[in-house]
Amino acid sequence: FAAVAWQGASAQHTRGFTAGYGMASSRLDPKQEMKAIWGSYTAGLTWRYYGQQRFVGGFGLDLEYLQQGFSYAPYASTIEDKKDYRYYTRRYNSLVLPVVWAPHFYIRHRVRIFLEAMATFSYHFGSTYENELTGTSGKYSFRVTRDNRWGYGLAGGGGFAVLAGRFEVQARVRYYFGFSDIVRNRNKYADNTFDGPENPFYYTPRR
Repeated sequence: FAAVAWQGASAQHTRGFTAGYGMASSRLDPKQEMKAIWGSYTAGLTWRYYGQQRFVGGFGLDLEYLQQGFSYAPYASTIEDKKDYRYYTRRYNSLVLPVVWAPHFYIRHRVRIFLEAMATFSYHFGSTYENELTGTSGKYSFRVTRDNRWGYGLAGGGGFAVLAGRFEVQARVRYYFGFSDIVRNRNKYADNTFDGPENPFYYTPRR
């Protein structure tokens, strides 16, 4: 994930906005043949407080719109040639609240180098799917017994900022690592099933 921020500074506080572009992927259990989803966008607001002890770092909050998702080939084990894989792709839109600790140091008082460590909390408010097996795509319908709208995780990254008076332009890279499940545990929720074209296993390949 990459972002550029323009910030106005007042005393030890900075406020600004971010925008970025990146890649999304997920870990599925049982393990599946996956591919990355490029073209995931993000945008949001950011606030930081920097104390006098620069190596202790800053503390802050972000509020971001973040696109996430996964793409995998359900029947990859039955297909010999990888170019014949057919993928099921889900993209979901999230509001993410990272709580940030950012140690930093300055180079000649004009360039600030920083790292970021974050705890993240998210809410998934919309989703779409594309099923290459059936040739269908559309809006994915969230269900309470099947889908988990809330998420949490950790994130890390770093970057640099160039200071110009009371303002700074910032570039950074982040990696988000989620610990929550997007689909609820089948063993806990008996009716955790798909029953339409948004189901990756709705289509059964011919033998």
